[in-house]
Amino acid sequence: MNYLKLPGWIIFFLLSFSCLYGQGQKKTIEVSRSTERIILNGKIFYVHVVKKGETLFSIAKAYNVTTQDIIQYNPSAAEGIKADQVLKIPETGNKGNEVMLKESGEYRYHIVEKGQTLFSIAQKYGTKVDELIRLNPELEVSNIQVNQVIKIPLRKEAVDSILVLPAPELQSVSYVVKEGETLFSISRKYNTSVEAIRKANPSIEQDNIKAGMVIQIPLTGKLPVNDSTRQITPGLSCYVKSFCDSLAGSTRRSQVKAALLLPFYSTTEAEDSVEGMEQNVARLDEQNTEISPVSACFTEFYEGVLLALKALKEEGISVTLHTFDTEKGLPYLLALTLKPEFLQSDLVIGPVLAKELNVIQPVCKEKAIPLISPISQNPEFIKDNPLFFQVNPSNNKCFDMMMNYIAGFEKENIIVMLQPAGNDAQSALQADIIRHYFADTSAVKIVYFVKDSCDPSLFLDASRRNLIIIPSKDETFVTSAIAMINTYFNQYNIEVFGPSAWLSFTSIDIEFLHNLQFTYFTPFFVDYSSPAVKSFLAEFRKVYGFEPGRMSSHGFNYAMLGYDIAYRFIKAYAIYGKAMGCCLQDIKEKSILGDYNFVRTSIINGFQNESGAIVKFTRNFEVKKIMDVH
Repeated sequence: MNYLKLPGWIIFFLLSFSCLYGQGQKKTIEVSRSTERIILNGKIFYVHVVKKGETLFSIAKAYNVTTQDIIQYNPSAAEGIKADQVLKIPETGNKGNEVMLKESGEYRYHIVEKGQTLFSIAQKYGTKVDELIRLNPELEVSNIQVNQVIKIPLRKEAVDSILVLPAPELQSVSYVVKEGETLFSISRKYNTSVEAIRKANPSIEQDNIKAGMVIQIPLTGKLPVNDSTRQITPGLSCYVKSFCDSLAGSTRRSQVKAALLLPFYSTTEAEDSVEGMEQNVARLDEQNTEISPVSACFTEFYEGVLLALKALKEEGISVTLHTFDTEKGLPYLLALTLKPEFLQSDLVIGPVLAKELNVIQPVCKEKAIPLISPISQNPEFIKDNPLFFQVNPSNNKCFDMMMNYIAGFEKENIIVMLQPAGNDAQSALQADIIRHYFADTSAVKIVYFVKDSCDPSLFLDASRRNLIIIPSKDETFVTSAIAMINTYFNQYNIEVFGPSAWLSFTSIDIEFLHNLQFTYFTPFFVDYSSPAVKSFLAEFRKVYGFEPGRMSSHGFNYAMLGYDIAYRFIKAYAIYGKAMGCCLQDIKEKSILGDYNFVRTSIINGFQNESGAIVKFTRNFEVKKIMDVH
């Protein structure tokens, strides 16, 4: 198909009546660096108050940090920023370095978060309300404000509750392979060897790498000076084979006590054993004659857990499992944290909701009980708790993994489609971030879609693949955009990328997703052709008489997730004890939903699962995993 090149003024005229379309030309005001600095947990931060017109990227540029740096210390910024919001910006000159304070006569700073009171803040820091008021005479006890900065007295205290894990043998970074690159060229770039890269990536055969593949690069020196954070996601591995092997030979336990906290909507707690499996499930069903969808999902999760206990018993690991119904409310959870059957647990699985984790997590942290969070994506709970395990990666991590994959195709026609400016703040923020995953940020086209008045032929390219990224989770907007783009799928090679949340949308025509080769990242993928899945389903049918069908938009089957979590973590605790976080990768043989890759960002932080798959809807009406991501 031939195209007539039109003068710029004509194109501008056309665009004003069709798509609101730009390529990074949105004007932002100049950001002034704050001169106010505070010290939090031994690190220096600027306190920046957002002004109207500022974006996350423009603020990051002004302070010489990345947008991910800002989001790391201000998680709510991932959902968008607004005028008068207070951000903590890490000082680059002291990045990663501890700032020493005097042991007496000094204080730290705290930025008040939503829902906090002086009493809860005093409890958090082990001080008294009177002491806070003494240091902050301007405070009004009943009217402290969100983002208000207050002084907290420092006190000397032992940190015996922090588990000291082995130092990492090797620090590595994730790298997205570009077209034309080889293991040799990448090894030269990072001052390492081809053999070292192969060792860090055992799945690589010879020099068989291709554009878009994510590989681990072992670091032996400094990062390349001109390299960009769009290509690198730092990780901290604490896996030391000799350490894990020594634990396996000396600390193995034959009995493990676990607590399971789920929303059953039941009226009693249950102490479960493998022998009483069928009776326990039957009792739950009797208590829920008209079972709700939520309860049905977590009943299947529970059934998967019980199958894991059966498998563990066959391996010589006996488990005492106490189950608790979190639907009884927060007062019940508070009382639960005082019960011996909870406090004497070797590990805790659940609860599901963030508000419930707010109650349970501090207690597990104080008592040094490993806590496995199966569903929540909130990254805040990982911080300062080395025994916290987040199975479902945060939204930011899922977004980052998807973009690292797309960044390998920057020679294609990259389009980011948004709602008109102001209608979808989160999508606008993500577009700002998306551009900076690519070397040539100006080549990324930003299109503001207006229903019934947008002509995609103005930004589609018949000579290249058209990769359209729609980061929105607004079902009405996404449905309209997909329907419009679908009218062009026969004329152009189009692939649409979006979040896995679209899978729960009821208004999107599935045929359109196949036509447009919808591609997404998911932390979990059920491959019904795999031997592990077939074996699990056969065992489930044998025990319960039906197949588990409850699925999440995150890609997991509830029963399979329950099995994977219980089997992996209980077995890891039986073998490695509280140091299991560093040795989880050795527990692989019975995972159903694929490999898990638990990574921590700091020696005092917990672990987040950073694995998943890139999945595509094909035009022959298949849903296929096209790539594993670790």
